[in-house]
Amino acid sequence: MRFLWATRGFDWGFRFVEDADLPDPLPAYEAAFHNLTSDCPAFRADPRGLIAVRFCDPGGRTDFAGRLIPHEFVFLTPPPSINSWESARDAVWPTVAETYAKIWRSSEKPTSN
Repeated sequence: MRFLWATRGFDWGFRFVEDADLPDPLPAYEAAFHNLTSDCPAFRADPRGLIAVRFCDPGGRTDFAGRLIPHEFVFLTPPPSINSWESARDAVWPTVAETYAKIWRSSEKPTSN
């Protein structure tokens, strides 16, 4: 499963935490989320096979202003089992939950893996 992951932390703004080793992940991210509402949760599979998913932090974490933190994923090579935001969350969150728990309140801004 290859994916991009953009999120924010308690006191750091949106950035890619996972860039799928792309030299510039922004074009793939923008293509996948183009015209997708800013609602949380959100899901869209596009004809090229990209899947865009947004869901609020499963742990209910917020930023310094008290806003729920959204996690946005672009699946570049999604497993066939991903067909909704719930199935995407269930597939990816166990693989990133520990990483996010470590960086959410970190004073150092994370960089892509």
